[in-house]
Amino acid sequence: MKKVITGVILTIGLVLVGCSSVKTEVFTQVMTGMKAEVKIGHKKDTIESMEMTIKFDNEAFGIDDKEAAQEVVDTMNKPEELEKASMDYNNKETTITFKASDKMLKDGESYTDVEKEMKDQGFKKK
Repeated sequence: MKKVITGVILTIGLVLVGCSSVKTEVFTQVMTGMKAEVKIGHKKDTIESMEMTIKFDNEAFGIDDKEAAQEVVDTMNKPEELEKASMDYNNKETTITFKASDKMLKDGESYTDVEKEMKDQGFKKK
C-alpha cells in the first residue's frame, strides 16, 4: 500500500512539473538572402518569452560595412515592444537578435493567435 501511495504521489508530482514547464516552439522563414528564426516560450496559451534572430546576406541587402548594418539594427530598436537588438557583423553576413520586452509579453496576444499569424506570414514550425 505504501508503494502504491508513493507511486501516485510521484506520478502527480511529475504531471504537475510537466504542466508548469515552459514549452519552446521554433518558427523559421527563409527568403532570398535572409533567414529568420523565432523562438517562443509558452505555458499553455500564455507567451513567456520571444526571441527573434535574423541572418542576412550583406551583399543581397546592400550592406557593405558595419555602419550600414548598424543602421538596420537602429531601425529595429525603435519599437518599445522590443528589447535592444544585438548585432554580429562579418563581411559575409549580419546577424541581428532581439527579444520581446516584458511590456509586449504582458500586453501581448495568446500563443494560439501568434502561432496562426506566424504561419500566415510564411513561417514554418520546426
